[in-house]
Amino acid sequence: MNTPVLHHTHILCRDLELMLKFWTEAIGAKIVRRRKFFDDDGAELDVGALPTLLYVRQIKPGAHERVLPCLGYDHVGMAVKDMDTALEKILRHPLASLHVKPGMAGTLKYAFVKGPDDILVELLQETAAR
Repeated sequence: MNTPVLHHTHILCRDLELMLKFWTEAIGAKIVRRRKFFDDDGAELDVGALPTLLYVRQIKPGAHERVLPCLGYDHVGMAVKDMDTALEKILRHPLASLHVKPGMAGTLKYAFVKGPDDILVELLQETAAR
């Protein structure tokens, strides 16, 4: 069966450098390359998942009307091995804040952190075999 696999997610932002700082320093992503998305500055980030990329695109002032508001995006979910360690590291970064404290949903431990432009990142830790 040819099941689709997530390849990438686009993040729209007002300040590219601030958003890149959040993703690289707080989350631990690596910049693959800087690039243009049409006329907008952007970058490709490796977030450590199989071939999933995160595309970050800066929207120029005044250009919001053609792109924003953007329906369909809510948050990015990222798996972690140890929730407490990951959350402690991320929350030490000045661009990150706790949005939803850790909780449980079945065998998944979860928490949400907020970054620039109110971007939400959900951290997920599998606590038992499914």
